[in-house]
Amino acid sequence: MERLKEVPEKVCFRVNSEIEAEGEFGLKFAGEESKFGVPEEKIVEAYRKAKNRGAESFGIHMMTGSNVKDPEYFGRLVEKIFDIAEEISEELGIEFEFVDIGGGLGIAYREDEETLDLGKAAKLAGEKFEELRDEKNIGDPDLVMEPGRFIVGDSGILATQVTEVKDSGKKFVGVDTGMHHLLRPML
Repeated sequence: MERLKEVPEKVCFRVNSEIEAEGEFGLKFAGEESKFGVPEEKIVEAYRKAKNRGAESFGIHMMTGSNVKDPEYFGRLVEKIFDIAEEISEELGIEFEFVDIGGGLGIAYREDEETLDLGKAAKLAGEKFEELRDEKNIGDPDLVMEPGRFIVGDSGILATQVTEVKDSGKKFVGVDTGMHHLLRPML
C-alpha cells in the first residue's frame, strides 16, 4: 500500500491463508511457502490502510490450490474466506461486494485420471456461500470463481517437430519447442 501513489476506489486483496488443498504438481499457493497474497495475520491491516487512504468498495480473494479434484475443498474454502472477511468487517466496518474463491478446478491430464466433479463442488460451495452470506455480517457479496484450466485445459494441442535424435546409451529426442510453450503439464 505504501508504494501506491493513489489507492483505487475498489480494492480487493488476495489472502494467503493455510488451508488443505489436495492439488497436483506440488505447487504451493498458500501458507509460509507461498509468495501469493497478503498473509492472513496482516490482512486486517491491509484493508485498514486501503480504507484510510480512500478505498470505498471492497472484495476479498483467496486461492490456495491448483488442479484440485476434491469437491469438498471448495466448501471449506468458502467457509475459511468468510471467517476472514467477518473479522475484517467487524474490525473495520467494511462490507464486501464480492468473495472470489479463485480457481484451481481440477482436470485430468492423463486418461487414467479423474476430473473434478464440478456439479458437486459448485453445490457444496454454493450452499456454504448462501448459508454464510445470511449468517455472517460482511455485506451482500457475490460469489466469484475463476474457471481457468477447467474451460480451456483440454482444448489445446502443441504441434512440434523433431529436430535431432541423439543416441548416447539412452536415446534423446530434440524438438523445436520447450517448457516455455506448455509449462503446466511439464511440472
